[in-house]
Amino acid sequence: APAAASAPPDRPTAPSPAAAAPVPADDPPNVPMPTLVASTPPGVSRRNPGRPDPAGSPLCDATRWRRFVHALPRDDGMGPVKAALATAGFLAADDGVIQVGFEGMVALNQARNLRGHPALEESIAQSFGEGTRLGFSLDAEEASGRTLNEEVDRLRAQRRAALDANARNHTKVQLTLAQFDGGVIEGVRLPEIKEVTDVQ
Repeated sequence: APAAASAPPDRPTAPSPAAAAPVPADDPPNVPMPTLVASTPPGVSRRNPGRPDPAGSPLCDATRWRRFVHALPRDDGMGPVKAALATAGFLAADDGVIQVGFEGMVALNQARNLRGHPALEESIAQSFGEGTRLGFSLDAEEASGRTLNEEVDRLRAQRRAALDANARNHTKVQLTLAQFDGGVIEGVRLPEIKEVTDVQ
């Protein structure tokens, strides 16, 4: 009888059922692992933007802190410094130290790494006096005031609402609507608000 043809040496052969490793009872196959989903998207604050500002002192208060950060330059390597401090809210000011709070450890550590920046130290001295220092902490209880980012968002929202109302209530718009029974305005195209200067 002719010899049976053997499989080419470069073709893998399937293991026999007896050679397959048994599946442990505590690790059943085809069971999907749970997916962990962040409760808040990255970059989105979980703090209430309407929270009240804490009491300040002659050295600094929440409004003065936001205006200080807003006035920081973006040149001289100050861009990252300004971006980090824009996420910090005022907590307290006493004994030459302005305490500000960050929502998360990532932002807090970024700010700590920027401490001692020459341009920042110069701006602090010019705005609050020689020897004034910044204290950074984690604001886990939402005790801080609004951050600069939250204030800018609030002002932009106010301006958009005012522009929308003015457009809808404009005399020509109302006269046009009066010509159509049941006519409504579905939307108003508003210009982009790029710069906010009246920080409170």
